Amino acid sequence: MAHDLPPCPEFDGFYRAVNGRDPFPWQSRLAGQVRSGDWPSLIGIPTGLGKTSCLEVAVWALAAQADLEPENRTAPTRVWWVVNRRLLVDDTFRGAERLGELLMKATEGDLYQVAERLRSLSSHGSVLASMPLQVIRLRGGVGVDRPNNPAQPAVICTTIPMYGSRVLFRGYGSSRSTRPIDAALAYTDSLVICDEAHLARHLVELFKQLAELDGGTDGSVLPGRRSRPKVVTLTATGDPDVNRFDLDGEDLAHEVVRKRYFTRKPVKLVSAPPTEAHRTIANHLVEEVSTLLVDKPASSCLVFVNTPATARAVVHRLKSPVNRKRMSDPTIVMLTGRMREREADVVRKRVLDTKQGMRAGDGRGDRDRHLIVVATQTLEVGADLDAQHLVTEACGVRALTQRLGRLNRLGEHEDPLGAYVHVPPAKGENPRWPVYGEEPNLVFERLLAADSENSSIVDLSPAQLDHGVLGVPGDHTGRAPSLSLGLLHEWVQSSAETPGEAPVEPFFSGLSELPPGVQIVWRAHLPGPGMRLWPPARAQEAIEIPIGEAREGLSDVTALLRRVTPDGIAETVEVGDGGKPILHPGWTIVAESNAGKMDEYGWNPEASDPVVDLSVLSHGLPLDIDAIRVLYSSRELPTDRETILNAANERDDGEPVNSWDRQEAADRILAAVAGDPPPGYDPDEWEAMIADLNSVPRLARSEVSRLQRRTRNPSVQFDASDELSAGQKRPVGLSQHGVETGVFAEGYAGAIGINRKMADVLGHAAQWHDIGKADARFQDWLRAGERLDINLLAKSDTPQHQWERYRARAGWPRGGRHEALSGRLVSAWLTGIPNRFTTDEADLLVHLIVSHHGHGRPVIVPVEDSTVTHMVRWGFNGDDIAVDADLSSTDWEQPRRFAHLNRLHGCWGLALLETIVRQADWTSSGSGEVR
Repeated sequence: MAHDLPPCPEFDGFYRAVNGRDPFPWQSRLAGQVRSGDWPSLIGIPTGLGKTSCLEVAVWALAAQADLEPENRTAPTRVWWVVNRRLLVDDTFRGAERLGELLMKATEGDLYQVAERLRSLSSHGSVLASMPLQVIRLRGGVGVDRPNNPAQPAVICTTIPMYGSRVLFRGYGSSRSTRPIDAALAYTDSLVICDEAHLARHLVELFKQLAELDGGTDGSVLPGRRSRPKVVTLTATGDPDVNRFDLDGEDLAHEVVRKRYFTRKPVKLVSAPPTEAHRTIANHLVEEVSTLLVDKPASSCLVFVNTPATARAVVHRLKSPVNRKRMSDPTIVMLTGRMREREADVVRKRVLDTKQGMRAGDGRGDRDRHLIVVATQTLEVGADLDAQHLVTEACGVRALTQRLGRLNRLGEHEDPLGAYVHVPPAKGENPRWPVYGEEPNLVFERLLAADSENSSIVDLSPAQLDHGVLGVPGDHTGRAPSLSLGLLHEWVQSSAETPGEAPVEPFFSGLSELPPGVQIVWRAHLPGPGMRLWPPARAQEAIEIPIGEAREGLSDVTALLRRVTPDGIAETVEVGDGGKPILHPGWTIVAESNAGKMDEYGWNPEASDPVVDLSVLSHGLPLDIDAIRVLYSSRELPTDRETILNAANERDDGEPVNSWDRQEAADRILAAVAGDPPPGYDPDEWEAMIADLNSVPRLARSEVSRLQRRTRNPSVQFDASDELSAGQKRPVGLSQHGVETGVFAEGYAGAIGINRKMADVLGHAAQWHDIGKADARFQDWLRAGERLDINLLAKSDTPQHQWERYRARAGWPRGGRHEALSGRLVSAWLTGIPNRFTTDEADLLVHLIVSHHGHGRPVIVPVEDSTVTHMVRWGFNGDDIAVDADLSSTDWEQPRRFAHLNRLHGCWGLALLETIVRQADWTSSGSGEVR
């Protein structure tokens, strides 16, 4: 394999090709150290010196090892960038996405060489790859994406709750079926980079417990160090006693590094009497902004506050006619974590504008007015901003260190100045600040002590901070519970979630952390209870709101809400005392667009204007009269439009209208709405959506059809609802599908370094995973009552909305699992050839077949089945095997197999083996035909 690869370029050349400039000395030194997999535990580089380049180091180091045999590689295949700020996940994602696009488009030079080497990692054997680097974003409680296969090089940007919950088999946004896959891909073969260690201390400690509790041994599934995650923390305020990577003399001699490290950052100390009202705090902050900007040349000012309520109060006062006039009508924007990506992008574009914004490195001479950015902690970490002025509310040591990193970041501003506003939140001996507790008192005492000249101004340059001017952080993240083996095994049984089981959140967020909030998504169409939300909720649509605030803010619109389960099914939101909705941490709530509760700055319980339904822009127009009325903020539409919409849906008797009438209705709907964007939709984006629609209506996986957008996402994602893979371009034969899936599974196994014997077991499991579909009842279901030339089917072209009708007609029991029959057939075959596989291999083979839809962890639940005399048959290389097809019986050997295999291969090792088979099946199913 190595002789077919282009040579790997040196890191400096790769970095220049990506960024257009030379790396700093520390970046080159780190790349040299990690080329062999030797990552430090902590990278303590000060803010403003390019810590996010660790992503480029990790990607390059993986490419550098592409010529090694998979079993000899130490560089992890997946890089997880974990930071507990949603908007910072977005910022890092955009940089990683740019890197992925550069690699995808490269045709020559260093980028091309790295891209080809990355492609080779997932093209082992017959597995064909076209994407050198897959880049994924997961944040909030909504996440439906994952790497396409275990061998795919990937960068995943995510929050701590999204990552931690996946590791513990309870992934937010994961369906019950996909939890083991998401756990395996999060834990094994992964480099986990935690941006700001103080935000991830409990997660880092959790990894130590998991290594002790997990069964198996390093190398039992994956080679050596890749069987468990490598964890690296990034922080400028970390523990000096760990395996730490810092600047050295060569760095401090570098002209640019030295300039940024020693640049002066004068900060004015401001104190005020105690108060309880955030509006009074806002007045003090606005006064300092005014002092910095009134009668001054156009400049940029970043205002950091501690809560969204204070942010809104500050913006409200800045926008008053008096203040606008005093500051020569400045541009004022607000950015908090309670914004959807669409609205946050509008703000970002203004903040990062090359002339009027404050992006680091952009020119300064063309600004024609002040820019004031009001932000919460969302911009503390990672944001590459460079403000001339900074005003910050009192905070903790770590937060202040990060905030100061945005003041005169590059050392190029003339007369930079900051203001630290210390306003105790309440009277009393021990006042507590929101978010930071009592630590701001400690910070202010140290700042006063640093003011040796009593000038009320202190220099807080990176060099001064490194010399301890702020001292040791006084924050306390509280304690986290110790994880027991019993709890871990409870979560590992992912298909048998028990009522009242222990929550996973305290183990990666700590007991002192607030529980995760609810994710709120706005849609024009609310699915009925028991129906599937389509398209699935995406992270880009959601805002995470604390439980208490959500209950209060949504209490007047409970009739316009649905709860959506991880499997995508809508449920009614119950109402509790005082008319407030009953909500639980981690829930996804869908609100009708007319419910309001959001404005240009994100979540706002006082807002009543309709909210833009982003699923329309991403997936197309719902053909439902009520949904269209919601989109157009009207309950009265012209009669002809109502007639058109009614014609596009099913008749009263449940039968679909004929294709001619449906097509005519679709054409008339397009003509009616094409030049008439609903309120809130930009005319250009509306026209682009209309132009990209498929003209033929398609029934989605809910009760509402859509004129759907043409998909441009090359990845294929399935879950437990992929029972029939309905909607294929053509029916697919059962034997052919098994052969192809087996080829993919062995290819993935070989690409990541699974040993040859185990890869053989995986290949056979993949080949036979669907043979239970040979049951005559299942075949009748697949054929939809039609005779076909193909002998036995694995996949059907039956429209999804007709599944239930043909299932009942065929006599297949509701909820019956074909994989139970597949496992039964293979178990019977194995008893006749005891020497073909060892006992452990035979257990693994049967388990992988039984679990290939996420069930069987630990048992497949039986269903009522009246066909007790029915048999199902399959031929294994000439051996004709027949077994009872009664689905009402339970395989009590499966719990024993499952427990034994977890001990043998480890919880995440076994999940990875399942993932190989299941993603091979998805890859094969996504083709629509056998190649």
